[in-house]
Amino acid sequence: MKRAQSEFSALLFGNEQVEDHLKDVFFLYAAEDPSFDQICNQQNSMAMYQFLVGKLVAFHDDDLALKD
Repeated sequence: MKRAQSEFSALLFGNEQVEDHLKDVFFLYAAEDPSFDQICNQQNSMAMYQFLVGKLVAFHDDDLALKD
């Protein structure tokens, strides 16, 4: 998980001002997915990036649902 976080944080969050603890929460959320370990073991950066983008969309949707 730490490798994915260090490799993809800048791409995923870009210029957004996201607090570090929220980035940690997101990566924990992504790591809970049963397919996370499988994707890590593939060592395919594009597959991991696509997975994380999908998880980020779901994370935002879940976060917005909790705020309603």
